[in-house]
Amino acid sequence: MTIVSRHRVFVPPWAGRLLVLALRLLLGAILLISGLGKLRQPYDFLINVYAYQVLGPPWGRYLAIILPHVEIVTGACLLTGSLVLGASASATFLMLVFAAAQAWVLYRSLVIPCGCPGAGDRGVVTTVTLARTIAFGVIAAITFAHSAIRQRAVARQGPGG
Repeated sequence: MTIVSRHRVFVPPWAGRLLVLALRLLLGAILLISGLGKLRQPYDFLINVYAYQVLGPPWGRYLAIILPHVEIVTGACLLTGSLVLGASASATFLMLVFAAAQAWVLYRSLVIPCGCPGAGDRGVVTTVTLARTIAFGVIAAITFAHSAIRQRAVARQGPGG
């Protein structure tokens, strides 16, 4: 007869919140740095947008104008803790779109610059960049879920609660 022992690991309640905070700050910093880099080199970013061969000239131009600002606002909100639910939803959507675009590039066997933060001039789209984008998407989704759960808990308590 074997005796099976069950060990319970005690994790303090603040540890989960601290982990989600660290993930939120990491994601916010990445989006802010990415958006600022695209604003610093707008023509290079526009060339990257066209290289993905998803959008034509007018829509690619609009994306190149709008996307850096969306990344900056989303990153700033995540970093400051303002409008976290909306910012994390925006970050999740952005990462989903970025992952889909990178998957499209890999499917078509294009060798193009990633346009990812920290990739530099030589950083091309690879399965590694796709996996990294998916990981950031998971972080964004965790941040969104945590924010939604906390917001619902606060709403249940009601005023003064």
